[in-house]
Amino acid sequence: RAGRPVKITKDISKAVESIAQENPWSSLQELTDKLHTLDIKIGRSSINRTVQQLGFQLRISRKKPYLDNFKKIRWKYWCKRLRRRLSKAGKWWRRMVWLDECKVEFEGYRRGKRVRIKSGQEYSDQNLAPSFRSGRFGVGCWASF
Repeated sequence: RAGRPVKITKDISKAVESIAQENPWSSLQELTDKLHTLDIKIGRSSINRTVQQLGFQLRISRKKPYLDNFKKIRWKYWCKRLRRRLSKAGKWWRRMVWLDECKVEFEGYRRGKRVRIKSGQEYSDQNLAPSFRSGRFGVGCWASF
């Protein structure tokens, strides 16, 4: 084969994968620094290519409301109760009024932080951006149909 031999071995690839899974919020520079502390001397472009080949993608994190374990259990219970109620009453849906909400904030655009994840892991707890209430000013609109 012509060209330079590949510097990234299977062991290095496993080390890169474990570090990327350990902290998905870390930047490429932080990944490089962490590998250099492990005495693995590889450049940023090689690490970036390896991370992409392993299936990680750099995406803006999903924003979901903060739910602790108690709230999650309560939501599951509510959904199960609603499912039982809906299975008994099929005409109930015809009487429903659907609502939609739109909110515009005037503080300015805040860009979401990026996270390195594999496909299908968008909604795991460690990859979600926490959203808490803040003092920003906004206008909300409701519509029903």
